[in-house]
Amino acid sequence: MFIIYFMLKMDYIKCYYFCNQDFTGMEDDKFSFLYEEELKKAVQKFERMKKNNENYFFDVIEFESIIDYYIECNNSIKAFEAATLATEQHPNSVSIQLRKARVLLDKGRAVEALRILKKLENIEPGNHEVYVAKGTALGILGDIQGAKKMFDFALTLDSDDTGNILFSITSVLQNLNYYEYLIPYLQKLISLEPDFYAHLYDLAYAYEKTGDFENSISFYLK
Repeated sequence: MFIIYFMLKMDYIKCYYFCNQDFTGMEDDKFSFLYEEELKKAVQKFERMKKNNENYFFDVIEFESIIDYYIECNNSIKAFEAATLATEQHPNSVSIQLRKARVLLDKGRAVEALRILKKLENIEPGNHEVYVAKGTALGILGDIQGAKKMFDFALTLDSDDTGNILFSITSVLQNLNYYEYLIPYLQKLISLEPDFYAHLYDLAYAYEKTGDFENSISFYLK
């Protein structure tokens, strides 16, 4: 439901074609077309462990790849299974805890996610991903002002990644139907990526949903 904000654009394109494939029987040439060999091996290993009802050890990087894969493929059940095992094997990993919070958000368990994110905020106060996720949790809980505060703060933390941060924020606000609050972030995103026409369509639709039909038509026609 809220998973789209965690997807980078290229990652979404990748898993659109391959998420429903069976890793255990996939031909190498088909899979390696879009995925690195390391990811393939990690996911195959996890699938094999589940199939055989065994317990394997995965390092943090492997777990990150596995969880991200299932998140991007919108498979919240396996993403949660992987995240749960990951936090058991690596309880002190910030990146793993952040991914578990993301999976909880996808399952609508915002209060649980918020508990994790508040702890991570104290550990890594400069991590913009924590604040985007925290803003998402607050938005799900109906605290749009609190969410906006978190989003705005996230944008102050990493100027080199502003485009992806804005993309994450706009995706969250779209999914939560906060169109009035979405418009300023889309405007900023368009100023950074003027040739990405999907942003123009999203802005036109946001104006339409807020009743500003003049601006809506203007952006639909661009």
